Amino acid sequence: PTTESRLQSYHVFRATSSGNLLRCSVRKYLKKGGKLLVSIPNVMHHSVIKSLINGTWTYTESGLLDKTHLRFFTLYEIDRMLCDAGYSERSYSATVLPLSREDEAWIASLSQISSIKENSQFKAYQYLSKASK
Repeated sequence: PTTESRLQSYHVFRATSSGNLLRCSVRKYLKKGGKLLVSIPNVMHHSVIKSLINGTWTYTESGLLDKTHLRFFTLYEIDRMLCDAGYSERSYSATVLPLSREDEAWIASLSQISSIKENSQFKAYQYLSKASK
């Protein structure tokens, strides 16, 4: 099989039942030193937490709770999955949507009760991750 220096995947790993896809199916097509680029929705987004606290976890046609999602990830779980699959030099950036004053206040409240004091994880809608083989 042909190997590549860069593989891109957007919203694929959240639709697989096993994170082993990173190790088994994808990794073999990536050259040594090649880069894996993935976009993964963040289940720690403030809107998901707010819904959950209010008793709902309603799947939608698109978005963070897209009905095709089989797995859900936080930044910690994304990093763990990439590390366990043998990827190194992992880096992350986030897509952040505009926030209302109410959203900002809610995020500040979450930061007060969470062990994660960096509120950017509550603002991140999805993570764009880059990892090297």
